[in-house]
Amino acid sequence: MKRFRQYITELFDKPAKWKLVVSREDDVLTYQANIGGNTLSIDFVQMGVYDWEMDFDINGKQNITGEGNEIVIFSTVLDVMKDFDERVNDIRFITFDAAKGGNVGDSRVKLYDRLIKKFVSLHGYVLVDKIDREAGVTTLVKYVLEKE
Repeated sequence: MKRFRQYITELFDKPAKWKLVVSREDDVLTYQANIGGNTLSIDFVQMGVYDWEMDFDINGKQNITGEGNEIVIFSTVLDVMKDFDERVNDIRFITFDAAKGGNVGDSRVKLYDRLIKKFVSLHGYVLVDKIDREAGVTTLVKYVLEKE
């Protein structure tokens, strides 16, 4: 019988099939996947010489879909982050945001925390900053990962 910790470890191991649709054009890489009839887009935008910002959405929106696909979505994001790390040589920082509070609660941030823990342990990054900033009724949590 598997222990609960093993289930958590396997949680992000089943990504959807994705494709790279924009490759390094204007310092942007865009990946897409179809999940439950919805389009997941994951963008990496170069913000400085070695600094990249990641952003993802479903059908152009960043709110929670409520369709129960969050594990596949985050598994896919994790798999795309791995490809991005292998494809791009000039990475020092990757930053991205998660919303918490208001109508989204704290579950998204907890899921991001698990995602980050798995990614950094496998790909040589460290979480160097986690910054809360107010954005209306919600709070945006900015994550900063640094390549070791």
